[in-house]
Amino acid sequence: MQKLLQQITADMQLEEHYHTLEKALLTLYFHNNCTTKSLAYMTALPIPIVSAMKKEFAKQGWGKHSLTKKGQLAVMQYFQLSGADAELYLQLTTDDAFRIEWISQNISEINTIYEARPIADVTIDQAKCTVETALKRALLALDYTMLLNKRILCLGDDDFISIALAFLIKKIAPHSATKIVVLDIDRRILSTISKIAKDYELSITTDYYNVHEPLPETYADQFDCVYTDTPYTLIGAQLFLSRAINALKPEAMRHVFFPMPNVAIKSIGSYSKAYMLWAL
Repeated sequence: MQKLLQQITADMQLEEHYHTLEKALLTLYFHNNCTTKSLAYMTALPIPIVSAMKKEFAKQGWGKHSLTKKGQLAVMQYFQLSGADAELYLQLTTDDAFRIEWISQNISEINTIYEARPIADVTIDQAKCTVETALKRALLALDYTMLLNKRILCLGDDDFISIALAFLIKKIAPHSATKIVVLDIDRRILSTISKIAKDYELSITTDYYNVHEPLPETYADQFDCVYTDTPYTLIGAQLFLSRAINALKPEAMRHVFFPMPNVAIKSIGSYSKAYMLWAL
């Protein structure tokens, strides 16, 4: 289906790339029925583009304002949505008040896991975030359609963002094909995450990596998005961001999530391969 979405994108000459089509299809799947105006609002796209998208979906037999059975099956199989919690997806993506409440309610459920994090090693700029912050950062992947059926890299993960991501995926779509990879220089982090992933059956793999070395070819051009919490220096941010960009697939609409002040982001410069986002 991905190749078909890529072809539709090419036919439409969409600058936004096929991930925009993915977002529209997910919206139609979970909302059941969307007018062109409402879909434009939810996808933040111009109405003419959304109208053209719907025509292309109709050509494939997927439906227009709502998905046909064929369309529902295609989207379900593509994103591995069997057993997905549609109500939770809708509430987390449309209701800010519910989102805040959901985070608060789920902190205690994974707090025990987060207590297993090794003591921060300040010599390598570790500074652990709270469970609440980890969940907020994980939700960014949901906001930008980077959570389901994706390959996600956590470049350095003393914050256990990989755990928060896997936790969120299990809540929304437990059979999702999303793969999460953690690369870190701290073997304590790698060992702890590996054990948690095994104990809770989470789709997370870990590997040792020193960011001062070139990114191994195994991980180059492989990921849809990257999470990284860089040292709060311009040089450190540039180094981590360059490795993150090397890890992204060579396509448009890829994302790097990293918490850096806006002034630092401006100083780093722009990269055509990714959007730089500040995880609040």
